[in-house]
This record gives sequence, C-alpha cells and structure tokens, in this order.
Amino acid sequence: MESKILEPIEYKGIKKIIFEHKKNLLLHSLGGTGKSQVLICIKRDCELKNIKCYTTSTTGVSAFNIRGSTIHRFSGIGIGTGTLDLIKKKISKNIDCVKRIKDCQLLILDEISMLGLKTFELIDKVFKHFRRSRLPFGGIQVVISGDFLQLPPVGDEYCFESNLWEELDFEVIKMKRPYRYLNMKNPKIGLKHFELLKRVRLGKPTKEDIKLLKTREDAYHEYKKVIDNPVKSISEYTKINKNVCRIIEKFVDFESVIKPTMLFSTKVDTNAFNKNELDKIKEKEYVFIAKDYASNTETEEELDVEDMKYYKENMDTFIPNKIVLKEKAQVILVKNIDVEIGLSNGARGIVLEIKMNEDNTPIVKVLFKHGITENIPICDFTDEFNKIKYIRKQIPLILGFASTIHKSQGMTLDYASMDLGSSLFQEALGYVALSRVRELDGILIVKLIPSKIKANKRGLEFEESLND
Repeated sequence: MESKILEPIEYKGIKKIIFEHKKNLLLHSLGGTGKSQVLICIKRDCELKNIKCYTTSTTGVSAFNIRGSTIHRFSGIGIGTGTLDLIKKKISKNIDCVKRIKDCQLLILDEISMLGLKTFELIDKVFKHFRRSRLPFGGIQVVISGDFLQLPPVGDEYCFESNLWEELDFEVIKMKRPYRYLNMKNPKIGLKHFELLKRVRLGKPTKEDIKLLKTREDAYHEYKKVIDNPVKSISEYTKINKNVCRIIEKFVDFESVIKPTMLFSTKVDTNAFNKNELDKIKEKEYVFIAKDYASNTETEEELDVEDMKYYKENMDTFIPNKIVLKEKAQVILVKNIDVEIGLSNGARGIVLEIKMNEDNTPIVKVLFKHGITENIPICDFTDEFNKIKYIRKQIPLILGFASTIHKSQGMTLDYASMDLGSSLFQEALGYVALSRVRELDGILIVKLIPSKIKANKRGLEFEESLND
C-alpha cells in the first residue's frame, strides 16, 4: 500500500512563490525538515495544473525517493565529459531528450550540494541551446533543494559560486520544523536532538554537545558488553547502568538481536562488513534474482530488457539485481509499504523466516525494530522515462549490517553505529551520519574525535549569507 502525499506546514507559502509569483526557489535546510516531501507536493500540483514538471536529483537514490531521475540523465549530458559541441551533438540525436528539454516548464533539482559548478553551467548551456533562449536555464522555472553543509561535489566547486547562480535570482525558503526527529511521546527529546544537530551542522558543537555525544560513545562500549555476553547481561539486568538498561529495553531482542546499522565512510568497508556479518550466520543462503520487464508507455508493447542497459544500471543504484539473505540476517526495507504502521523506506529488522508461497514466490518474514512482524513479498520498482516503463520485481530488502554515509544521505534510520574519529576524511561526514538517525538514543559512536566534526568553510559562508 502506497503512502498518501502529506503536505508540510510550510507548503502553503511555497505554493504562492511557485505558482502565483512564478519565482525560482531554493529550499535550503537541514536534513529531516521535509524538503523531499515538498518536492513531491510540487510535482503533484504541477500535474493537477497541467504544468510540465520534471523531478531530478544528483544521485540515483535521492532521485528515486522523489520519484524522478538524475539530472545527468534528464539533461542528456551523462557524465559530462567531452567538449560542449560533442555533448550537444550527442543530445541532438536523442529525440526524446530534446523534446523534454523543450517541453519542461518547471525543473526540480534535489541534493544540490553534490552538483559541481562545471556541471551546473554545462546544463545551463545545453538548455539555452536547445530552447533557443538566452535566459538562465533556457527560461525553465527552477526549484532547487538541498543543504550546502552536507556532502560537497567531488573534484569541483560549489554551484553557488557560479555567476549563473545570481542570474537565477532564487527566492529562499529555509524549512525549520524537525519532521524526522519529532517524538510525539516526548517532544522535548526530539527537539534537543535537533538543536544539537543544528550546531554540529555548522561545525560548532558546544562543550555540552560533546559531553552528550560522549555518552553515546560510552553507550557503544556498554552495548558491546551486552551483545558479546547477553546471558550475563540479562542476569545482571538490575545491577547495570542506565545506558545498558536503555539498550536492552529499546534495541535488543535476545532471541534475534537487531544490531545497529554500521555507517562507514567508504564503500569497500561497507561491503566487507556486510559480507562478513552474513557469513557468520550458519543458516541456509537464499539468492533473490530480480525479474526485469520493459514496455512502451503509449503502445504498451513489451520491449527487450537486454536493450535497456541504461535503465538497468539506473535501477541497480537503488535496488540490486541480486540480493543474498539468510534467516537471522539484518535487513533494511527499501520501499514504503505501509508508512502508518512504520513499514517505510529505511525501517530496520531481522529475517525470521524465508519460505515459498504456493505459486513458488518467496515471502520473507521480518521482525522490525519497532516490534512489528511482517511478511515482505516481492515488490515492483518502476522507472518510467522516455516513453519507456522499466519494472524490476525484487524483494525490497537489502542487508542492513552496514551502509556508507554517502548512501545513507537518502535514508532515515532508527538505530546506527558510526565512527566519528579518524575515518572522517571529509567535512560534513560527521553531521550527515548523525542526522540520519531519528533520536540520540538510536546513535552509538565507536570513536569520537571532536576536532573531526567540521563544516566546509565555503558552505558555511553561503549558509551565513542566507541569514543576512
């Protein structure tokens, strides 16, 4: 069951800027403040008003979250290599790409911090050429969303350093309501966590913030004692300190231990950790191979998926073709199934049972951290673009022992373990890791080096300029 589209409180004012004033818009806010939900609402209202709108993002995962495609794919620039003339020539051969550039009235572009200046200006030149317009972005109205104090572009300057940025003359909205961190049972807890994250984002944690984060480093060491010797922990339940009590009460099921997702800075470490943890489980291995289908959206004619390499590769970025699971494996749900009961993208759990239905389709029984046990079936993942509908049927579960911090930028986690020490090779990594988790009690810190919690200087200057 798909979730309903909910409107953030700020959306009423945002609608006026876009649909009445026809202004370009920059949504620049912390993670978890509802930016992605606003973008989905804008897309919905464009469809109702017959405005040709395309949703894009800088990464495959974030594009999938807002039901769109990557900006590189939409614009036809691909990885953006080669001369401008060669790129124009390549795009001109793609009739559908040229048509969508010409037809587009409003372009949504998410996760803007990772779009470099060179790519930003290249897209502008391509749009001007094919729309035969000297206006910024060829006259397309632009809604840009993101946070320049999160992950920066690789090997390039920030796009706001381009002269083009000023020409686009953005109306700025800073969303401030901490939707991700709202704790209805105890609002003060969620607000305290959010205020801490606001200071960490700026690279300015207070002594009290560091002291609070240190308690999560202590909690990690206590957690290790619980996990390494659960029998002893249970027998000493009334004797141990409050950190361990909270871990036992909130996060540990001793029959099937739900461990925190470990956030790593590198993909190599993540893959190795997931494989090692899976190999430790002495249960039968189940291999789930996806079934892919493609069709023409106008004629409904079935197409050969072997000719759809680009679509396949794009689909691989958010749901693998091959998934290996075992009973007792830790998993992350990667599709919204029933948001109201907590079965949303990012929900974590443990596999209790894998069995086959009468029609020989698999069912994976999962115990989720919030206590719900649910049978998870094969689901459809759809990528619709250029009159082609590409469907992948796959189990919506990936191994959840570990994730990269970069990939987690598109997730909301309830429980994670992270190294905030020497492994933080890039500014903002510490903030991104911490801000993925809904509440402080869901964070375990393997190592904390306060001096490693930094904000990018240029990103910080931009943030401060928005406050002027």
